[in-house]
Amino acid sequence: MSYKPIHLMINYNKEMRAFINKIKHIGLQNKGIIFGGLVRCDIIGGHYKSEFFKKNLDIEYYWDVTYDVETSYRTIIPNDMDIYFRSEDEVNIFINCLEKFIKKYVGYIEVIKNFNSKNLKYICKNEDTISHTKINIEIKIGNTISYNGIKLKFSIDVIFINNNTEFGSIPYIFEPPFYNLDFLSNIFLIQNVNGVYDIRLSNCSGTPIDQMNYIQRAKVTAVIMNNIINFRTVFIRQLASFNAESINCYRIIKMIEYGWNITNLPFIISDINDFDNKDEEKCCVCLELISVKSELNSDNKIAKITTTKNKSNILHYKCFINYLKTEQRKLYTNQITGEIECRCPYRIPFNFKDCHKNVSYDI
Repeated sequence: MSYKPIHLMINYNKEMRAFINKIKHIGLQNKGIIFGGLVRCDIIGGHYKSEFFKKNLDIEYYWDVTYDVETSYRTIIPNDMDIYFRSEDEVNIFINCLEKFIKKYVGYIEVIKNFNSKNLKYICKNEDTISHTKINIEIKIGNTISYNGIKLKFSIDVIFINNNTEFGSIPYIFEPPFYNLDFLSNIFLIQNVNGVYDIRLSNCSGTPIDQMNYIQRAKVTAVIMNNIINFRTVFIRQLASFNAESINCYRIIKMIEYGWNITNLPFIISDINDFDNKDEEKCCVCLELISVKSELNSDNKIAKITTTKNKSNILHYKCFINYLKTEQRKLYTNQITGEIECRCPYRIPFNFKDCHKNVSYDI
């Protein structure tokens, strides 16, 4: 008997995308409305996928990010999924469908009800009107007798209306982001409309966009989507609470580390070559020179704070991000207002809650 080797090739990103698409399909088919980061990834991935095919490139290398780097974001994978249902009954149907799906792959599902409810204030101004269920899913693919296969893991944040609240009787006019939008790039939703997965603007963003007519909304849609595919956005959350600035700072750091350019913050992050006299100034955190040759500039980025007019307001990017993370965790409380503040290296509050004042919706 001759020996014939069998080579099992598994492309992780390709399988992960298919896995997420299946979960997304189950949610949309069961009256869910998807919001948040997954929608952004769909917009970005869809754009660069179209650009890839416009070039008539080799489909065999589609999942190779080193092939046609200009369209490499075609392979973008979301970290998790946020989905909204208008009742707990719809949530239960969704969970049942997920259980049937993962059963085919000897999978694992963990459902945590009333998960992290203390942070619902970030999602909704009236957090008592909604509930949060966390779902963790794991399946195994490619396993054989001699090969254990690989695991695919994904988490889902499920938000739904509490039917015993005032919103329980009018759920169809209440949807994410519940009049509490954080970044303008998060204004889009995905919903199943007669079998078509439609990406649209939310009607409950809490911004002037909610009152715009069809033509105005079409124009603003084009502008925001163009910014999204170029990883640009603005921070517009203005909800006031004692810990608002700590939450705001955490979300801003997260977006910056994902590579987003947030254009209305009290600091600017840019390429080191965009700044003049950089070789003559010192970073106010580490007190080392801002120099192109410095190991601290290995990422070729630099930060400039605009909270002060001091000359030395330029920092190494790494120094600034580490400082910002420490400040966010410090939870410094203003003794007069009783509110948490995030302060710049010169001890001046960043006031992220006021960033929305620098945003214009006139297009």
